Amino acid sequence: MNKQTGLVLAALITVTASAWPAMATNERRSAPPRLVARLVPAQEVPAVSSPARGWFVAIVDEDAQTISYELKYDGLEGSIAQAH
Repeated sequence: MNKQTGLVLAALITVTASAWPAMATNERRSAPPRLVARLVPAQEVPAVSSPARGWFVAIVDEDAQTISYELKYDGLEGSIAQAH
């Protein structure tokens, strides 16, 4: 796995793990909650120096029992081998 792919994977795991407990305890709202994360190489462990960047947005609709998400990225220096 290259460093850029690791950036995307680690950020998704962090966003999902940190946001899910809070969402589970919230009362139902009129609009489904949105999870938004800016993916930055310098925030990885270990930190990565790269021009790559990314954005992750997820909408959790408990009424419809769906999760919709969008992952965007640019500036990768290599080809993508995998994603989760």
